[in-house]
Amino acid sequence: MKSFKSLPLILVLLLAFSLTLAVPALAQEADDAASDENITAEDLGVAEPATGLFGFFQNMANGFQYALTFDPIKKAELKLEHANDALLRAQDALENNPDSIKAQEKYDKYLKKYEENMVKVQERVQIIKEKAEENPKVEQLLNQLTNSTFKQQRLMDHVSSFLDEDQKAKLQENREQSLKTMGEALKNLDNADKLPERLESAINSQAGSRLIHLKNLEVLEGLKNQLPEQALKGIENAQAKTLNRLNEALQNYDPEARRERFQAYMENSNSDQLTQIEALDTLEQSPNLLQEIKQNLPAIKNEKVEKIDNMIDAFKNDEHKIRNLERIRQIEDPQTKTLLREIEQKYVDPNTPANTPLKVDNLKETVRNSYKEGEKPVRMQEKVEGGVDKVKDVINKDENDSLKNNVKDAARQGVKEGEKPVRMQEKVEGGVDKVKDVNQQRVDNLYKENQNQSAPSTETNN
Repeated sequence: MKSFKSLPLILVLLLAFSLTLAVPALAQEADDAASDENITAEDLGVAEPATGLFGFFQNMANGFQYALTFDPIKKAELKLEHANDALLRAQDALENNPDSIKAQEKYDKYLKKYEENMVKVQERVQIIKEKAEENPKVEQLLNQLTNSTFKQQRLMDHVSSFLDEDQKAKLQENREQSLKTMGEALKNLDNADKLPERLESAINSQAGSRLIHLKNLEVLEGLKNQLPEQALKGIENAQAKTLNRLNEALQNYDPEARRERFQAYMENSNSDQLTQIEALDTLEQSPNLLQEIKQNLPAIKNEKVEKIDNMIDAFKNDEHKIRNLERIRQIEDPQTKTLLREIEQKYVDPNTPANTPLKVDNLKETVRNSYKEGEKPVRMQEKVEGGVDKVKDVINKDENDSLKNNVKDAARQGVKEGEKPVRMQEKVEGGVDKVKDVNQQRVDNLYKENQNQSAPSTETNN
């Protein structure tokens, strides 16, 4: 009898235990995109980036190791490791305090190092003469580079969540550099018939959510433009397998949940918008994609097109506008091309000759003049008025208060008005991307003062 009385308690405990196990799984799936953009040092096969003095000595050790290495294959591997390390450092710089000017400067420094190291990898690849089938070391390098490229793209997705639109445009150039380096290596060192197997191996090593196949599909889309025509069949095979895996993953959800999960993933992903458009086109053309997902694709695509329009409008740098307008011209799907054509007409002068490379002068005059002096981002105003690395607290700011009065006390005491760096003054006064030539301005002012001073003496002499 006693055992029967304890039965409800046992059932309650079992239920609680099962819920305890289920909650982490549900929480992990709640934000699939964030999970897939979380790339660690272990994922990239490097040590955790050292900081401070340890970081300085680590950089010196890396330099010595590279200088004392003479095998071009090993040199390429080392530069790939250094690139991965620099990209992780760029992410770490922004992770905790993305609004800090010092954090932004560190990010810029490490992103440049990443770019330099990837260029070095590409240079090393040009020197290597053997094919992968002739040298196991080349085979290992290609596998390492392919795997890293997929993960670098996902890591850059996460980094872009901290950036404004112009910074994202610069990061997109790094995304393309990463894919170009991989493409060059595969063209020079691999045989086209081995590409499907190599891509399959890299894709299988990408751990993440059930919907990570969407990220893999985006990388494959970007890689299309970096490989010769004879390699496209290998890309298409990899895409077909990726789509099958995506279909299988979606079938694990009930119909309503799978629609919500898919839409949430596309909304929360920090992937490049134009690359996502291309991936959506590929999904639309897939005969095997679940019908309830395919029905939602036009609406999702329209949202992406609107975001691309807003992105181009937000660029302060006209070169970024032109570059992305050129990118939308490369979209092949006719229906999508029609949607994106409306964006092009919004920004490009109608007298621009068709089928010619766009230049800044091809932008409508109203577009070129839309960025007026003083229209600086609020975030940059906050950074400067609070002092370097002393961003003011504007969360509880009274709308009638001046920005200066809302600076934190520590910042107000530590930074006197006028003691902000000259470079930052230039950026703010001239706009983020329109830095004034203050030296010339000072010369002009001195000249005017001298003219004013000399004028009375001339009249006296007369």
